[in-house]
Amino acid sequence: MPHAVTNPADERSQILIGDEEIFEAHVAGKLSVGLKTRLDTQRALSIAYTPGVAQVSRAIAADHTLAARYTWANRLVAVVSDGSAVLGLGDIGPPRHFR
Repeated sequence: MPHAVTNPADERSQILIGDEEIFEAHVAGKLSVGLKTRLDTQRALSIAYTPGVAQVSRAIAADHTLAARYTWANRLVAVVSDGSAVLGLGDIGPPRHFR
């Protein structure tokens, strides 16, 4: 059954989204962590981790404004929930064995 969602670009129109598309988008969660660069050599690993990360960490400690450029701090969003309710739908949180 399609769900009508208000189009943010044009509040007078709606977007229809089907159940299959909604459920497919949620398979195995919606977040992932992946590499931005290849770490297939010792040199690449040294740049990304030790000693490379120490140099960047010291620079950020000296100038906190660098955190926005060299970390994901300006692109990170957190949703915190105790799992007791889902989007105002009431007590339909995770089963007890997931709590």
